[in-house]
Amino acid sequence: MVVSGVQASCGCTTPDWTKEPIAPGKTGFIKAQYDPNGRPGMFNKSLTVTTNTTPATSVVMIKGNVTPKAQ
Repeated sequence: MVVSGVQASCGCTTPDWTKEPIAPGKTGFIKAQYDPNGRPGMFNKSLTVTTNTTPATSVVMIKGNVTPKAQ
């Protein structure tokens, strides 16, 4: 399997992924970092993953809740 790209739904989410081909029985990774600065509350973001498999694209959702630091 080859992950050729991961596209985040907005600029506040930065994806990273295994760039080398993933052999059968082996594992790779897809990582996403969300920037919560100035964005308190619930978030729900999507990552569109493009591979050389069928189907060629899959959507992965990430969600969470950003709580402000106590002052």
